[in-house]
Amino acid sequence: MERTKYFPGIDGLRGIAVIAIILYHLNPKWLPGGFLGVDTFFIISGYIITVILLREYNKDERIDLVNFYQRRIRRLIPALLWMIMIVLMYSMLFERQIVHQLKHDVIAAIFYVSNWFYIYDGLDYFQSLEVRPLQHLWSLAIEEQFYILFPVVLLWSMKRFEKMRIVQVVFGISLLSLLLMMILFDPAEGSARVYFGTDTRLQSMLLGVMFAFIWNPDRMKESIPSSTRHVVDVIGVVSLIVLLLSFYLLSDTSEVLFYGGLYGLGIVTLLIIGSVVVPGTWMASVVGHRSLVTVGQYSYSLYLWHYPAIVFMSMHYVKGQLPWFVYIGAFIVTVAMAMISYHLIEEPFRKYGLKGLLVRIDTYKWTLLSMVITLLSSIGMWLFIDTTPKPVEKPKSTTHNLESYNQKKPSLDKLHEYEVFMLGDSVMVDIEDDLRKYFPHAYIDGEIGRNIYKAIPLIEEYQQFNTNDSVVVLELGTNGDFEQRHMEQMVNGFIDAKVILITTRVPKAYEKNVNELMKEAASRHDHITIVDWYKISDGHPEYFAPDGIHLQPVGAEVLSRAIKEEIAKRISE
Repeated sequence: MERTKYFPGIDGLRGIAVIAIILYHLNPKWLPGGFLGVDTFFIISGYIITVILLREYNKDERIDLVNFYQRRIRRLIPALLWMIMIVLMYSMLFERQIVHQLKHDVIAAIFYVSNWFYIYDGLDYFQSLEVRPLQHLWSLAIEEQFYILFPVVLLWSMKRFEKMRIVQVVFGISLLSLLLMMILFDPAEGSARVYFGTDTRLQSMLLGVMFAFIWNPDRMKESIPSSTRHVVDVIGVVSLIVLLLSFYLLSDTSEVLFYGGLYGLGIVTLLIIGSVVVPGTWMASVVGHRSLVTVGQYSYSLYLWHYPAIVFMSMHYVKGQLPWFVYIGAFIVTVAMAMISYHLIEEPFRKYGLKGLLVRIDTYKWTLLSMVITLLSSIGMWLFIDTTPKPVEKPKSTTHNLESYNQKKPSLDKLHEYEVFMLGDSVMVDIEDDLRKYFPHAYIDGEIGRNIYKAIPLIEEYQQFNTNDSVVVLELGTNGDFEQRHMEQMVNGFIDAKVILITTRVPKAYEKNVNELMKEAASRHDHITIVDWYKISDGHPEYFAPDGIHLQPVGAEVLSRAIKEEIAKRISE
């Protein structure tokens, strides 16, 4: 299969995408929309693969499928397997508590079905608190599923239909993928199904496919009018600015992404690609700058290694309050392992394949030896090291039954002349026992994974607490962003009660917005006050479990005491 022309700007765009992804995974607050770099990769993949296949087909009306698959295998699988084996070995030696789950993730990754496995397993990419160092392989699974089917479908289509007809069908299928995403997305349940699903993410790769038919660089002249280049540059610059702003302004809770936003950003990415493949454009030289191109050339290895490096370096520290040396260490490990992987594994296998390396064994003996040692070691550990997880207490919800509460409700003395009702998520579950010390008769409803979308329907059920002699404590915000209208609906549901809002501390980009909305609500409504848990807990990593959200006993006691003091203050008013 003949190689397509080399476009440095494409590698430069890959470099921008992988930098955004790494920054997001290091700390979502640094670049809240950095995860969108994955969609940039999807679109580039669809575009470049189609350009390559069309070039081959246009030459002699055939596509060598065997050669295509061999190239994909040599390009992708050796580096992937090497990373997986080292992650598995490290985990079995030093982090054995995660290996039981990791084994399932390994199998899914090897067969390129990680995305569907995570859907089946109930994993939410944005909300998961589990330690899963191979979680990022979901995107590679989608790409590989695309690579397996697309060349066959393209070859069949090219022999039967006109190119414009194919473009129309591809465009239609991309819209169906978008429509499916819009139908399946449910803010209350999270974005896992639509984020991981091949069917809902196909839209991005198909945009790249469609653009390869429309804007094929093989049909472009080496010399084009300067006026045309200027127009292309203006479009490219504006599109690049929009993409970079989206990395900064959007976040993993931006619902607009799942209602056409990803599709729109896909079109923006196509315009950038279109500008960097045109000969002589300013965009081609800027995005194709040597520094970005170098990062882009290492992008596959960087993507493979950055996530396990970050996970292992940070897993014993509190998320959101990581020491500076963890970030530096994760960066160094990522770059070092990516360099080793690229030069020792990725490039040798890409150029020569396994047979070619065996012929050149004197030159590549260390490559082959490292693969053999890593393979045998990981297999041995897999078979002979006991990785059965220790029994752990399952997450629980608070026990609550409103009918039973009303039947047993004690007569209120002067000290507790108000009914106290508390509604929250898993943090409320964490502090229930401490709260009972101060308010033994309070009605507490905490539930793992509850967000404001799930809390709003409960307003009607709990209207008995919407009275002048009730204190309502709302601890919501851990499990996702929301808008002012949701906050207003929640607090207006208890308009006659004394409402106390608990600000959140969560290592997610939406933390700031959630807390600001709570404070704005308190400034607008006289019946609302704030317990500023974010401020109280600032600089106290000892309050938190490693996930940076749930509480250690000392943190639970501090938060419970702060709530008690605020309730006492409200009662004395």
